[in-house]
Amino acid sequence: MDITLARTFIAVTEQGSFVDAAEHLHVTQSTVSTRIKTLETLLGHSVFKRSKAECVPTPAGLRFDRYARTLVRVWEEARQQVGIPEGFERALSIGSQHGLWQCLLIPWLPELRAAHPLIAIRAQVAAGQHLLSGLQEGVLDFAVMYQRHAANSVQVEKLVEDELLLVTTDPAGHYADRYVLLDWGEEFRMFHAEHHPHLNTDGLSLSIGSLGIEFLLRHQRSGYVPHVVAAAHIASGALRVVPSAPRLPYPAYVAWRRDYGDTQLMTSVATSLRNSALALLRRVVGERRQRVRT
Repeated sequence: MDITLARTFIAVTEQGSFVDAAEHLHVTQSTVSTRIKTLETLLGHSVFKRSKAECVPTPAGLRFDRYARTLVRVWEEARQQVGIPEGFERALSIGSQHGLWQCLLIPWLPELRAAHPLIAIRAQVAAGQHLLSGLQEGVLDFAVMYQRHAANSVQVEKLVEDELLLVTTDPAGHYADRYVLLDWGEEFRMFHAEHHPHLNTDGLSLSIGSLGIEFLLRHQRSGYVPHVVAAAHIASGALRVVPSAPRLPYPAYVAWRRDYGDTQLMTSVATSLRNSALALLRRVVGERRQRVRT
């Protein structure tokens, strides 16, 4: 069976609709429909029950789910291991969100290479939900993200404590007249509704992750950002923290596949990254205290 059919089945199951699955896979809805129809022909059973309100797996679909995930995972592992460059023992695929790559993983990669010179490393940027899908499907072995996603096949541990804080580009600290809503997820939206119900956003809401920081800088605006990701801009004075504004805890997590096959390596990689993250956090806190003293 074409692995693409299994991938499409998983996408529909996780996204809850053919439309969302098509967006997730970067294909048309008709392509998703054709793939699912082909899959059902091969299996001899319908795998989804569709209505205007929802799209849910049938009993046959529920039974097929674990086989689909196994097919994709085994294929990805085979593809990656076969493609290991000569002279290396294993491959390790690492994914993370854009902002965490910038402030944490890029500085850490040389340390990882030095500690594990026989591991071939592949790295990529992705959104939080795509990182989880990558882990479940075997496309990724190791991921770092702000959202905590639960999955039986994935080990998740807290990496570092962070927080969302309100910053502004205005030298005087003004923010209300230039505020833009950077959307950091459901918990943040609830926090925002409670603490800033009347804050004018000019009808502009950006769900673009750490790229929102670039928007604030380029257009001289204010908004909430993760402290660790924005630390360099805060230290340079390009962004100023609004001291009276409430903050929201926003921890980062590290996750890896339970079935990777080398538990000792995964534990070593996670420990190394955690130590690097803690060192970064100490620098951020130290810089913040220095600014307060001065």
